[in-house]
Parts: sequence; C-alpha cells; structure tokens
Amino acid sequence: MQRVTGPDLSMNFRIAGDALTLTYTVENRAARDLYLFNRLHDGLAPGKGLRVDIDRVVIEIREQQVVIGKKLVPVPDGLRAEANLPCVTAVAPAGRFTETVYLKLPLEPWTPYAHPRGVHPRNRLFSFEIGYFFARDNPRAKATTVETRAGPGVQFAPFDASGQRLLTIGPLDSVATLEE
Repeated sequence: MQRVTGPDLSMNFRIAGDALTLTYTVENRAARDLYLFNRLHDGLAPGKGLRVDIDRVVIEIREQQVVIGKKLVPVPDGLRAEANLPCVTAVAPAGRFTETVYLKLPLEPWTPYAHPRGVHPRNRLFSFEIGYFFARDNPRAKATTVETRAGPGVQFAPFDASGQRLLTIGPLDSVATLEE
C-alpha cells in the first residue's frame, strides 16, 4: 500500500484470460470530506442522462507504461470542447470506499477527448490512479445533481482541473494493450 497524506490507496488485481479485475480502496484519513472522481461517462444517453459506467476508466500510455485512471482529464490544449466532468463519490473523514472494476484485455487508450483504435499488440506494466479533491480546494465549485443511466449522480462545476489531486499505485504487472 502506498501512503499519501490525507487518503490512502490500496488495490488488489487479477489477470485471468482476457480480463483484468481491479479492486481498489480509498481510506480518508483527513478531517474533512473527500470526493473521488470515480464515475466517468462517455456522453449523454438520449432521455436517460449521462452514460456513467463503473467500468469506464481513462487509459493512457505514459513513460513506457499503461496508466489506468479514474479521474478528471483536462481538455487538451487547442481542443474546443466543454470539460467532461466525472461524477463523484464522497468519502467522509475516517471513511472507506471500495470499488471493483472489470476491464477487457487488451487495453486500448481512451480519454473523454480521444479514443484511437489500437492495432499493434504490446505488453506494458500498468499503474492505477484516482483523482480526488477536498471541497475547499476548489471553493467556486458547487455540487449539482445530474441524471445518469444509473440514477442521480453528483458533479462539481465549474471545476478547475488543477484542483485535482492524484493517488497512484504501481507500476504493478504486465498487461496486454493495443496501440496505434
């Protein structure tokens, strides 16, 4: 387990056949509520709200490894787009949140702004990161309830991406990827 001031992140994973299962736990050791950017979505479902999926993750190739993340991804420079704000989960002081994510292998790069189709198989070590913030880190951000396919979700808007903190664990093990 990697120790970070405030919250702690621990994770178990299993690679079996064409699947990677990640179970992560965040423990809030701070004296204030912490919010995880863990409910990513890939747009709107007509009449049903945001297409939030517990298994939706950001997949980035960085420094010779694949980084699997649940976090706010800033809008890339030069791209004219509205920020894709994930929904959040609150973790109270001394609280704990655990979630299991199921991913199909090979992993392909994906962010809310780019999802190129991979064609070249490769094995890379993977890391996991989760974005979070404490409410007073971004005082202009206000909680709003939004409709999702899974029921009501909570977002904080506007949110300055520089107010996000990251918990990271890894590199861990080698997984199959498909890259451009």
